[in-house]
Amino acid sequence: MTTRWSVFIFRTRAHDEGKHWVRGGPIAKLAGIDSGVVSGDQPRITRRALRKFFSCSLLAAFVLGSMAAIAPACSETVVVEAQGNGSSRSNAVSSALIAAVEQVSGLKIEANSILRQELSSSANGLERAFDLTEKHQIEVLRQTGGIVKSYEVISVEDTGGGSFNALLRVSIERYSTPGLPTEDRRRIVVALPANLASADPAQLAVMRDALNSYLVQTRRFAVVDRESDTAYRQEIDLLKSADVPLAETVRIGQVIGADYVLLSKVRQLEATSHEQVLPITGTKVTRNSAKLSSDFIVIEIASRQIKWSGQVGAEVAGDREAVVRAAAAEIGEKVVNAIFPLRVIQIVDRRTFVINQGGDTIKVGQSFLANMLGEPTTDPYTKEPLGRAEIPIGTVRISRVDPKLSYGELVSGTLPEGDGDIILRPLPPQQPSARSSGASTNSNGGARPKW
Repeated sequence: MTTRWSVFIFRTRAHDEGKHWVRGGPIAKLAGIDSGVVSGDQPRITRRALRKFFSCSLLAAFVLGSMAAIAPACSETVVVEAQGNGSSRSNAVSSALIAAVEQVSGLKIEANSILRQELSSSANGLERAFDLTEKHQIEVLRQTGGIVKSYEVISVEDTGGGSFNALLRVSIERYSTPGLPTEDRRRIVVALPANLASADPAQLAVMRDALNSYLVQTRRFAVVDRESDTAYRQEIDLLKSADVPLAETVRIGQVIGADYVLLSKVRQLEATSHEQVLPITGTKVTRNSAKLSSDFIVIEIASRQIKWSGQVGAEVAGDREAVVRAAAAEIGEKVVNAIFPLRVIQIVDRRTFVINQGGDTIKVGQSFLANMLGEPTTDPYTKEPLGRAEIPIGTVRISRVDPKLSYGELVSGTLPEGDGDIILRPLPPQQPSARSSGASTNSNGGARPKW
C-alpha cells in the first residue's frame, strides 16, 4: 500500500506562471495566493503573502468553529466501534460501516438495498480516516434517521485465504428529541369524536382540541398530532430543500406512532334558552343551558384491545361550546386518573402537600380524597396485578396552582406517622349537581371509569 502525502507551497499571484501548479484551495484564494504540489524549482514566498495567508486561516478557523457551535441542539453524535469482514480491504471496511449503521439505527440493511450500495461505494480501503459525501449522508439519513459523518479505520487484518477483517470507529449524528424522551411516556392520539347527536362538526373539533390540551397539560402522555398535516408538510419540504444545512435534516423521518387512541361518541348535545322576568324589577333576562352525554374508549393500537372505557354527562349554564369543553375536561380527568392519579411528591408540613400536576387541569378550591397506598394486590382469577390498596386518610383542598405543580392543604383527616405514598382521587358527588358522571366509584371514594 502506498501513502500519498500532499505538500502545500505558496506563491504570490505575481510569481512566474510557467511552473506546474494545481488549483489553489479556498483559503489560499482568499489570501491572494495559490497552492500546489512541489514541481521544479522552489518558488519564493513573500512575507506579505504569508501574513495574508495566516490571517485568512484564522478567519476560516473562526467561521468553522462558529458553525460547529451553532450545530442543531436536536442532534447528538454517537460514536460506535464495529467489525466487518470481506474478500478485500475495501469490502471489509464496507461491511464494518454497514454494521455500525445497523447497530445505531436498529435496522437490518438488506443486501440489495440502495443504502448498502451507497455505504459500500463510500468505503475506502486505503484511507485511515474518511468523511462521507453529502450524497451518501442523505441516503443514510433517509433510511435510518441519522447521518454517518465520518469513520476511522482502527485496524484491517489479512486473516488469510483471501479474507480481511476490519475494525472501525464510526461517528453517526442522529436526532435527539427535545425535552422528555417520548419512549418514557405513553403515546396517545385523540380522534375526532363520532357524531351521534347531529352536532356541529366545529364543536366536535373543539372537543378534540380540548382533550388534546388537557392531556398535554398533565404531562403524562406524549400526545401525537394527526391534524396539522399541511403545516407539517411545509416544514418537511423546507428541510428537504437546498436552503437547509444537511445537519438540520436529521429531523426528517422522526414521526412517532401511538400506543393508544382515544375514541369518543357524542350521543346527546342540546342547548336551551329561555327568558325569565325578575319579580322585583320586572327585567327580562335570558338564561342559557346546555347538556352533553358521551361514551369514550381507549384502544391499544398494537392489539386493538379496549383498555379503558367510560361515560360522561355534563350540564352547564352556557352554550354548546361551554358544555363541549366541560365534557372534554371530564373525559381527560377520567383517563388520566385511571392511569396516573395525582400524587403527593413532597410534604411541606403535616398539612401542606406539593402535588405533581398543575396548569389548567387543576383549579384552586378543588377538593380531592387523599389515599395512602398499601400493599400490591392481584386478581385471584386472572392473576392480573390490580395495583396497590388505597386507604383514605382525609380531604385535600387545592390552595395554589403553578404551571407544573400544585399545592394543597389537608382540611380534614390526619396524616399517618411514617413515610408512605399518597395519591389523590376526585371526591364522589355528594348530591345531584350540574356535572353528573356515568362512572362507578370504588370503596375509597375515587371515581373509576367503567371498563
